[in-house]
Amino acid sequence: MVVVQPDGRANLVATVSFLIIDSTILLLRLISKRKTQTGVHLDDWFIVAAYLVFAAQSSVIIYGEGGIAKSRNVVAIAGTLDPGLVPDPSTRLRMLKVNSYHRLCGVFTDFLWIGSLHYPLVITMVKLSILSFYLSMFTVEKSFRIAAWIVVCLCVMWGIGTMYLTAFGCKPIVAAYDLTLRLKPTTHCFPYGLIVLVFELSNAILDAIILILPIFIIHILHLPLRKKVLLVLLFWTGGL
Repeated sequence: MVVVQPDGRANLVATVSFLIIDSTILLLRLISKRKTQTGVHLDDWFIVAAYLVFAAQSSVIIYGEGGIAKSRNVVAIAGTLDPGLVPDPSTRLRMLKVNSYHRLCGVFTDFLWIGSLHYPLVITMVKLSILSFYLSMFTVEKSFRIAAWIVVCLCVMWGIGTMYLTAFGCKPIVAAYDLTLRLKPTTHCFPYGLIVLVFELSNAILDAIILILPIFIIHILHLPLRKKVLLVLLFWTGGL
């Protein structure tokens, strides 16, 4: 069988776990919407769309790292498309060479690459859901709405940029998932670790901005500090 390395197994376990958690949370959200008769709004549609994309991503990863691993031929593979991130030299070398003679490993990396394209879509739609929730609540404050729309544009740009580098990070493009091409001197790829660092850092900054946004409105309200803190927490959990 295909032996998935520890990082691949961790990826599989995390994917299944979060799929179960997200399914439960979405179900509870829809039930609460029905019981309170508040209706489904734009932020809800973004969340539903994000869930569907995440479910598709999870299916791809589960099949790629779980289903394919039931093959009868023994080959060790890792849960990453960047051989440079694999600490074991022997596994790293097999990652680079195995696709040429093991068809299932080629399928595995194809599915892993497809799954990585879903990630920025999910993250972007979750951010847009929260921002849509903010915009639906604060309909009067012009400066806040302008700031929120600027963050919307930044989130969309982040999603497009992440997807672009994921899809076209290698020359030729197929080298992103066909690891045998990494051995050729004519192949050039952006350092995957650097891409992850840059985009995760910018992702964290956007998250911080989104969480801070309602504070600028709530802090001017004539309320006790305790109630202001509760309102901020309410908006954070409401957006989620």
